[in-house]
Amino acid sequence: MRKIILSISLLLITFCLTAQEKKIPQKYYDFVAKLDSSINVGDATFWANNSNKKFFLNRMKTNINHPLNDSQEKELTEGVNYLVKMTPKKLITNMGNDGFFENIDLSRNEKGQIRALFRVTFPQGGLNYQDMWLGELNNKVVINDIYVYSLGEEYSKIMSRMFLLQLDKKRTEQFMAFNRAKMLIKKGNLKEGKKAYQQLPTSVQNKKTILFNFLQALMGQDGEEANEMYLEFLTKYTRIYPNDPSLALIQIDYFFLKKEYAKGLANINQLQKKLKGDIYLDFYKAIIHSAKGENELVIKLMQDLISKNKYINMAYSTIIDAYYATKNYKKLLQYLIEFCEINSLNPEDIVTPEEFKDFLASKAWKDYQAKQKQKD
Repeated sequence: MRKIILSISLLLITFCLTAQEKKIPQKYYDFVAKLDSSINVGDATFWANNSNKKFFLNRMKTNINHPLNDSQEKELTEGVNYLVKMTPKKLITNMGNDGFFENIDLSRNEKGQIRALFRVTFPQGGLNYQDMWLGELNNKVVINDIYVYSLGEEYSKIMSRMFLLQLDKKRTEQFMAFNRAKMLIKKGNLKEGKKAYQQLPTSVQNKKTILFNFLQALMGQDGEEANEMYLEFLTKYTRIYPNDPSLALIQIDYFFLKKEYAKGLANINQLQKKLKGDIYLDFYKAIIHSAKGENELVIKLMQDLISKNKYINMAYSTIIDAYYATKNYKKLLQYLIEFCEINSLNPEDIVTPEEFKDFLASKAWKDYQAKQKQKD
Protein backbone atom coordinates (compact mmCIF):
# COMPACT_ATOMS: atom_id res chain seq x y z
CA MET A 1 0.00 0.00 0.00
CA ARG A 2 2.85 2.39 0.89
CA LYS A 3 4.45 1.74 -2.50
CA ILE A 4 1.19 2.53 -4.24
CA ILE A 5 0.73 5.74 -2.23
CA LEU A 6 4.35 6.72 -2.88
CA SER A 7 3.93 6.07 -6.61
CA ILE A 8 0.77 8.18 -6.71
CA SER A 9 2.54 10.97 -4.80
CA LEU A 10 5.44 10.92 -7.25
CA LEU A 11 3.02 11.05 -10.15
CA LEU A 12 1.25 14.04 -8.61
CA ILE A 13 4.55 15.83 -8.02
CA THR A 14 5.63 15.15 -11.61
CA PHE A 15 2.28 16.39 -12.90
CA CYS A 16 2.51 19.58 -10.83
CA LEU A 17 6.05 20.27 -12.01
CA THR A 18 5.03 19.72 -15.63
CA ALA A 19 2.07 22.07 -15.19
CA GLN A 20 4.34 24.72 -13.68
CA GLU A 21 6.82 24.36 -16.54
CA LYS A 22 4.05 24.80 -19.09
CA LYS A 23 2.35 27.66 -17.31
CA ILE A 24 2.86 30.97 -19.09
CA PRO A 25 4.23 33.67 -16.76
CA GLN A 26 2.00 36.65 -16.06
CA LYS A 27 4.45 39.06 -17.69
CA TYR A 28 3.59 37.55 -21.08
CA TYR A 29 -0.09 38.32 -20.55
CA ASP A 30 0.83 41.85 -19.48
CA PHE A 31 3.02 42.26 -22.56
CA VAL A 32 0.28 41.09 -24.93
CA ALA A 33 -2.28 43.41 -23.31
CA LYS A 34 0.10 46.36 -23.63
CA LEU A 35 0.91 45.53 -27.25
CA ASP A 36 -2.78 45.16 -28.05
CA SER A 37 -3.73 48.52 -26.57
CA SER A 38 -0.73 50.43 -27.93
CA ILE A 39 -1.39 49.46 -31.55
CA ASN A 40 -5.07 50.32 -31.24
CA VAL A 41 -4.26 53.84 -30.05
CA GLY A 42 -1.79 54.31 -32.90
CA ASP A 43 1.41 53.92 -30.87
CA ALA A 44 4.10 51.93 -32.69
CA THR A 45 6.89 52.48 -30.17
CA PHE A 46 6.06 49.63 -27.76
CA TRP A 47 6.22 47.06 -30.57
CA ALA A 48 9.42 48.57 -31.98
CA ASN A 49 11.15 48.89 -28.61
CA ASN A 50 10.34 45.33 -27.61
CA SER A 51 11.41 43.49 -30.75
CA ASN A 52 14.38 41.12 -30.54
CA LYS A 53 16.39 42.62 -33.38
CA LYS A 54 19.43 40.39 -32.87
CA PHE A 55 17.32 37.24 -32.94
CA PHE A 56 15.46 38.41 -36.05
CA LEU A 57 18.74 39.36 -37.75
CA ASN A 58 20.21 35.91 -37.12
CA ARG A 59 17.10 34.22 -38.51
CA MET A 60 17.35 36.35 -41.63
CA LYS A 61 21.01 35.40 -42.06
CA THR A 62 20.10 31.73 -41.76
CA ASN A 63 17.36 32.11 -44.36
CA ILE A 64 19.58 34.12 -46.72
CA ASN A 65 22.24 31.39 -46.57
CA HIS A 66 24.58 33.52 -48.64
CA PRO A 67 28.02 34.93 -47.77
CA LEU A 68 27.78 38.62 -46.94
CA ASN A 69 30.59 41.15 -47.08
CA ASP A 70 30.98 43.91 -44.49
CA SER A 71 28.94 46.36 -46.52
CA GLN A 72 26.09 43.86 -46.94
CA GLU A 73 26.22 42.96 -43.24
CA LYS A 74 25.84 46.62 -42.37
CA GLU A 75 23.02 47.04 -44.87
CA LEU A 76 21.20 44.02 -43.46
CA THR A 77 21.55 45.26 -39.88
CA GLU A 78 20.28 48.70 -40.83
CA GLY A 79 17.46 47.05 -42.74
CA VAL A 80 16.37 45.08 -39.68
CA ASN A 81 16.44 48.23 -37.54
CA TYR A 82 14.28 49.96 -40.12
CA LEU A 83 11.85 47.02 -40.36
CA VAL A 84 11.39 46.84 -36.61
CA LYS A 85 10.55 50.52 -36.55
CA MET A 86 8.36 50.68 -39.65
CA THR A 87 6.40 47.40 -39.46
CA PRO A 88 4.06 48.50 -36.64
CA LYS A 89 3.77 51.98 -38.17
CA LYS A 90 2.70 50.53 -41.51
CA LEU A 91 0.24 48.22 -39.77
CA ILE A 92 -1.35 51.14 -37.94
CA THR A 93 -1.58 53.13 -41.19
CA ASN A 94 -3.22 50.22 -43.02
CA MET A 95 -5.69 49.68 -40.18
CA GLY A 96 -6.89 53.26 -40.44
CA ASN A 97 -9.65 54.44 -38.13
CA ASP A 98 -11.85 51.39 -38.67
CA GLY A 99 -9.27 48.63 -38.19
CA PHE A 100 -8.57 46.74 -35.00
CA PHE A 101 -5.70 44.72 -33.53
CA GLU A 102 -6.83 42.10 -31.04
CA ASN A 103 -5.17 39.24 -29.23
CA ILE A 104 -7.26 36.08 -29.42
CA ASP A 105 -4.90 33.50 -27.93
CA LEU A 106 -1.74 33.11 -25.88
CA SER A 107 -0.36 29.59 -25.58
CA ARG A 108 2.62 27.30 -26.03
CA ASN A 109 3.00 25.33 -29.23
CA GLU A 110 4.31 21.79 -29.54
CA LYS A 111 7.89 23.13 -29.56
CA GLY A 112 7.34 24.92 -26.26
CA GLN A 113 7.38 28.35 -27.90
CA ILE A 114 5.06 30.95 -26.42
CA ARG A 115 2.88 32.25 -29.25
CA ALA A 116 0.49 35.20 -29.20
CA LEU A 117 -2.14 35.09 -31.92
CA PHE A 118 -3.53 38.45 -33.05
CA ARG A 119 -6.38 39.22 -35.39
CA VAL A 120 -5.95 42.31 -37.56
CA THR A 121 -8.97 43.84 -39.25
CA PHE A 122 -8.79 46.50 -41.92
CA PRO A 123 -11.31 48.85 -43.55
CA GLN A 124 -13.82 47.30 -45.97
CA GLY A 125 -13.61 43.84 -44.43
CA GLY A 126 -9.87 43.18 -44.80
CA LEU A 127 -8.53 40.50 -42.47
CA ASN A 128 -5.20 39.03 -41.41
CA TYR A 129 -3.75 37.09 -38.49
CA GLN A 130 -0.31 37.40 -36.95
CA ASP A 131 1.11 34.64 -34.79
CA MET A 132 3.88 36.23 -32.73
CA TRP A 133 6.69 34.14 -31.35
CA LEU A 134 7.50 35.68 -27.97
CA GLY A 135 10.68 35.20 -25.99
CA GLU A 136 12.81 36.96 -23.41
CA LEU A 137 15.79 39.27 -23.56
CA ASN A 138 17.35 40.64 -20.37
CA ASN A 139 14.37 39.25 -18.46
CA LYS A 140 11.94 41.24 -20.61
CA VAL A 141 9.34 39.82 -22.99
CA VAL A 142 10.19 40.50 -26.63
CA ILE A 143 8.92 39.66 -30.12
CA ASN A 144 11.21 37.14 -31.84
CA ASP A 145 9.40 36.63 -35.13
CA ILE A 146 5.90 36.72 -36.62
CA TYR A 147 4.04 34.16 -38.71
CA VAL A 148 1.90 36.14 -41.17
CA TYR A 149 -1.19 34.15 -42.16
CA SER A 150 -1.90 36.10 -45.34
CA LEU A 151 1.50 35.06 -46.69
CA GLY A 152 1.69 31.68 -45.02
CA GLU A 153 5.18 32.08 -43.58
CA GLU A 154 7.28 33.90 -41.02
CA TYR A 155 8.23 37.52 -41.45
CA SER A 156 11.95 36.76 -41.29
CA LYS A 157 11.64 34.50 -44.36
CA ILE A 158 9.65 37.09 -46.28
CA MET A 159 12.20 39.80 -45.53
CA SER A 160 15.11 37.49 -46.35
CA ARG A 161 13.80 37.07 -49.88
CA MET A 162 13.41 40.81 -50.21
CA PHE A 163 17.01 41.32 -49.14
CA LEU A 164 18.27 38.73 -51.62
CA LEU A 165 16.64 40.78 -54.37
CA GLN A 166 18.95 43.64 -53.49
CA LEU A 167 22.02 41.45 -53.97
CA ASP A 168 21.11 40.91 -57.62
CA LYS A 169 21.07 44.15 -59.62
CA LYS A 170 18.94 42.67 -62.40
CA ARG A 171 16.36 41.34 -59.96
CA THR A 172 16.35 44.68 -58.15
CA GLU A 173 15.51 46.45 -61.41
CA GLN A 174 12.69 43.98 -62.01
CA PHE A 175 11.35 44.56 -58.52
CA MET A 176 11.43 48.32 -59.06
CA ALA A 177 9.50 47.82 -62.30
CA PHE A 178 6.90 45.86 -60.38
CA ASN A 179 6.63 48.65 -57.81
CA ARG A 180 5.84 51.06 -60.61
CA ALA A 181 3.11 48.70 -61.85
CA LYS A 182 1.71 48.42 -58.34
CA MET A 183 1.65 52.19 -57.88
CA LEU A 184 -0.33 52.56 -61.12
CA ILE A 185 -2.93 50.16 -59.71
CA LYS A 186 -3.06 52.05 -56.41
CA LYS A 187 -3.71 55.27 -58.32
CA GLY A 188 -6.59 53.63 -60.18
CA ASN A 189 -4.78 53.20 -63.52
CA LEU A 190 -5.77 49.54 -63.75
CA LYS A 191 -5.09 48.92 -67.44
CA GLU A 192 -1.70 50.63 -67.36
CA GLY A 193 -0.79 48.83 -64.15
CA LYS A 194 -1.70 45.44 -65.58
CA LYS A 195 0.19 46.21 -68.79
CA ALA A 196 3.30 47.14 -66.80
CA TYR A 197 2.96 43.94 -64.77
CA GLN A 198 2.69 41.82 -67.93
CA GLN A 199 5.93 43.31 -69.24
CA LEU A 200 7.82 41.69 -66.37
CA PRO A 201 9.45 38.29 -66.99
CA THR A 202 7.00 35.44 -66.35
CA SER A 203 9.18 34.12 -63.53
CA VAL A 204 8.87 37.48 -61.76
CA GLN A 205 5.14 37.80 -62.45
CA ASN A 206 4.54 34.44 -60.80
CA LYS A 207 6.50 35.07 -57.63
CA LYS A 208 4.34 34.69 -54.55
CA THR A 209 5.31 38.03 -53.00
CA ILE A 210 4.74 39.86 -56.30
CA LEU A 211 1.29 38.34 -56.82
CA PHE A 212 0.25 39.01 -53.25
CA ASN A 213 1.34 42.64 -53.40
CA PHE A 214 -0.62 43.06 -56.62
CA LEU A 215 -3.69 41.58 -54.92
CA GLN A 216 -3.27 44.00 -52.03
CA ALA A 217 -3.13 46.93 -54.44
CA LEU A 218 -6.31 45.75 -56.17
CA MET A 219 -8.13 45.33 -52.86
CA GLY A 220 -8.09 49.08 -52.43
CA GLN A 221 -9.88 49.69 -55.74
CA ASP A 222 -13.62 49.85 -56.36
CA GLY A 223 -15.67 49.07 -59.44
CA GLU A 224 -16.43 46.15 -61.71
CA GLU A 225 -13.13 46.34 -63.59
CA ALA A 226 -11.15 46.18 -60.34
CA ASN A 227 -13.25 43.26 -59.08
CA GLU A 228 -12.72 41.32 -62.31
CA MET A 229 -8.98 41.92 -62.21
CA TYR A 230 -8.87 40.99 -58.52
CA LEU A 231 -10.59 37.67 -59.26
CA GLU A 232 -8.25 37.11 -62.20
CA PHE A 233 -5.18 37.47 -59.97
CA LEU A 234 -6.78 35.47 -57.17
CA THR A 235 -7.36 32.64 -59.63
CA LYS A 236 -3.77 32.86 -60.83
CA TYR A 237 -2.42 32.82 -57.27
CA THR A 238 -4.57 29.81 -56.39
CA ARG A 239 -3.46 27.95 -59.52
CA ILE A 240 0.26 28.58 -59.03
CA TYR A 241 0.28 27.97 -55.27
CA PRO A 242 -2.47 25.36 -54.74
CA ASN A 243 -1.04 24.01 -51.47
CA ASP A 244 0.28 27.22 -49.97
CA PRO A 245 -0.75 27.92 -46.34
CA SER A 246 -1.69 31.47 -47.30
CA LEU A 247 -4.66 30.14 -49.29
CA ALA A 248 -6.61 29.58 -46.08
CA LEU A 249 -7.19 33.33 -45.87
CA ILE A 250 -7.04 34.22 -49.55
CA GLN A 251 -9.70 31.69 -50.50
CA ILE A 252 -12.30 33.47 -48.37
CA ASP A 253 -12.45 36.04 -51.17
CA TYR A 254 -11.79 33.54 -53.95
CA PHE A 255 -14.70 31.20 -53.23
CA PHE A 256 -17.05 34.10 -52.55
CA LEU A 257 -16.29 35.85 -55.83
CA LYS A 258 -16.55 32.53 -57.69
CA LYS A 259 -19.91 31.97 -55.94
CA GLU A 260 -18.68 28.60 -54.72
CA TYR A 261 -20.40 29.12 -51.40
CA ALA A 262 -20.22 25.57 -50.05
CA LYS A 263 -16.46 25.52 -50.56
CA GLY A 264 -16.23 28.96 -49.00
CA LEU A 265 -18.03 27.88 -45.84
CA ALA A 266 -15.94 24.71 -45.59
CA ASN A 267 -12.76 26.75 -45.96
CA ILE A 268 -13.81 29.18 -43.22
CA ASN A 269 -14.70 26.31 -40.88
CA GLN A 270 -11.26 24.76 -41.38
CA LEU A 271 -9.56 28.11 -40.84
CA GLN A 272 -11.62 28.70 -37.71
CA LYS A 273 -10.29 25.46 -36.22
CA LYS A 274 -6.71 26.56 -36.87
CA LEU A 275 -7.37 29.96 -35.31
CA LYS A 276 -8.61 28.76 -31.94
CA GLY A 277 -12.24 29.00 -33.04
CA ASP A 278 -12.06 32.74 -33.64
CA ILE A 279 -15.66 33.98 -33.64
CA TYR A 280 -14.85 36.88 -35.95
CA LEU A 281 -14.82 34.49 -38.90
CA ASP A 282 -18.56 34.07 -38.39
CA PHE A 283 -18.86 37.48 -40.03
CA TYR A 284 -17.52 36.03 -43.28
CA LYS A 285 -19.89 33.08 -42.99
CA ALA A 286 -22.70 35.61 -42.65
CA ILE A 287 -21.62 37.35 -45.85
CA ILE A 288 -21.89 34.05 -47.72
CA HIS A 289 -25.30 33.28 -46.23
CA SER A 290 -26.44 36.81 -47.12
CA ALA A 291 -25.39 36.27 -50.73
CA LYS A 292 -27.49 33.11 -50.71
CA GLY A 293 -30.47 35.02 -49.31
CA GLU A 294 -30.34 33.07 -46.04
CA ASN A 295 -31.05 36.04 -43.81
CA GLU A 296 -32.20 34.02 -40.79
CA LEU A 297 -28.78 32.35 -40.66
CA VAL A 298 -27.13 35.75 -41.02
CA ILE A 299 -29.15 37.06 -38.08
CA LYS A 300 -28.31 34.10 -35.86
CA LEU A 301 -24.59 34.32 -36.62
CA MET A 302 -24.45 38.05 -35.99
CA GLN A 303 -26.53 37.85 -32.82
CA ASP A 304 -24.03 35.34 -31.44
CA LEU A 305 -21.08 37.43 -32.57
CA ILE A 306 -22.44 40.65 -31.05
CA SER A 307 -23.25 38.87 -27.79
CA LYS A 308 -19.58 37.89 -27.53
CA ASN A 309 -18.09 41.12 -28.85
CA LYS A 310 -20.32 44.15 -29.26
CA TYR A 311 -17.53 46.30 -30.70
CA ILE A 312 -17.43 44.65 -34.13
CA ASN A 313 -19.13 47.34 -36.18
CA MET A 314 -19.50 45.23 -39.30
CA ALA A 315 -21.56 42.72 -37.33
CA TYR A 316 -24.08 45.47 -36.67
CA SER A 317 -24.23 46.65 -40.27
CA THR A 318 -24.70 43.05 -41.41
CA ILE A 319 -27.51 42.25 -38.98
CA ILE A 320 -29.21 45.58 -39.72
CA ASP A 321 -29.17 44.76 -43.44
CA ALA A 322 -30.57 41.29 -42.72
CA TYR A 323 -33.42 42.68 -40.62
CA TYR A 324 -34.16 45.20 -43.37
CA ALA A 325 -34.31 42.39 -45.92
CA THR A 326 -36.75 40.44 -43.72
CA LYS A 327 -38.75 43.62 -42.94
CA ASN A 328 -38.27 43.14 -39.19
CA TYR A 329 -38.03 46.85 -38.53
CA LYS A 330 -38.49 46.60 -34.77
CA LYS A 331 -35.36 44.45 -34.40
CA LEU A 332 -33.54 46.61 -36.94
CA LEU A 333 -34.22 49.63 -34.75
CA GLN A 334 -32.99 47.80 -31.65
CA TYR A 335 -29.59 47.03 -33.18
CA LEU A 336 -29.38 50.43 -34.85
CA ILE A 337 -29.81 52.20 -31.50
CA GLU A 338 -27.31 49.88 -29.81
CA PHE A 339 -24.76 50.48 -32.56
CA CYS A 340 -25.20 54.25 -32.36
CA GLU A 341 -24.88 54.30 -28.58
CA ILE A 342 -21.61 52.37 -28.73
CA ASN A 343 -20.17 54.65 -31.41
CA SER A 344 -21.73 57.95 -30.24
CA LEU A 345 -23.64 58.34 -33.49
CA ASN A 346 -27.07 59.63 -34.44
CA PRO A 347 -29.43 57.00 -35.96
CA GLU A 348 -30.75 59.60 -38.43
CA ASP A 349 -27.27 59.84 -39.92
CA ILE A 350 -27.03 56.08 -40.46
CA VAL A 351 -30.31 55.13 -42.12
CA THR A 352 -30.38 57.11 -45.35
CA PRO A 353 -33.49 57.30 -47.59
CA GLU A 354 -31.55 55.71 -50.44
CA GLU A 355 -30.83 52.52 -48.49
CA PHE A 356 -33.60 52.33 -45.88
CA LYS A 357 -36.65 53.85 -47.56
CA ASP A 358 -39.14 51.25 -46.27
CA PHE A 359 -37.74 51.32 -42.75
CA LEU A 360 -38.03 55.12 -42.58
CA ALA A 361 -41.70 54.76 -43.50
CA SER A 362 -42.31 52.07 -40.87
CA LYS A 363 -44.27 52.39 -37.63
CA ALA A 364 -41.19 51.36 -35.62
CA TRP A 365 -39.18 54.29 -36.92
CA LYS A 366 -41.99 56.83 -36.62
CA ASP A 367 -42.70 55.76 -33.04
CA TYR A 368 -39.01 56.13 -32.23
CA GLN A 369 -38.90 59.63 -33.71
CA ALA A 370 -42.00 60.62 -31.75
CA LYS A 371 -40.39 59.48 -28.49
CA GLN A 372 -37.23 61.41 -29.31
CA LYS A 373 -39.26 64.58 -29.88
CA GLN A 374 -40.94 64.13 -26.51
CA LYS A 375 -37.52 63.86 -24.85
CA ASP A 376 -36.42 67.06 -26.55
